[in-house]
Amino acid sequence: MDDLRAVEPSGDLPYQQILVASRLIGVLTGRRLEHLGVSPGQLAVLLELYRRDGLQPSELAQRTGVEASTMTLNLARMERDDLVRRRPHASDRRSTTVWLTERAKGIRGEVTTLRAEIEAAVVEPFDEATRRLLSTHLNDVVARLQALTAVAQDADRTGSASGTVAC
Repeated sequence: MDDLRAVEPSGDLPYQQILVASRLIGVLTGRRLEHLGVSPGQLAVLLELYRRDGLQPSELAQRTGVEASTMTLNLARMERDDLVRRRPHASDRRSTTVWLTERAKGIRGEVTTLRAEIEAAVVEPFDEATRRLLSTHLNDVVARLQALTAVAQDADRTGSASGTVAC
């Protein structure tokens, strides 16, 4: 999508508005991070590792809200791009931990600043009370989606149709 104005939410459907907002934030983020060689999907991983380096891939998947297989592919690309290194876990030989490279550490300031600038630009039109309310409601949406996802995953594991949740 070359023109950020090309997609407009249809009506007052929160589902569609959330999808469009997510897509546009991804496009904007991608454009702002491109010169650093970091993609929007990699941004979430970097931010988590900036908070706590040395996480397991499963922890990163959970914290960023992606499937384990998606995280595996993302980490392979990030290793290729010299952003992370996977190392054997200190106490569990079956697992690995993910560590920032010197390159990733070197761009930390710019990455976190760009993320903060994008967030500020998105909420700029709102006063502080509206920002807090928006944040609260979005946290509620995320929590609800996590619960629905957990129910669906349980149904997938058990082969049960009872995992269907009325929305």
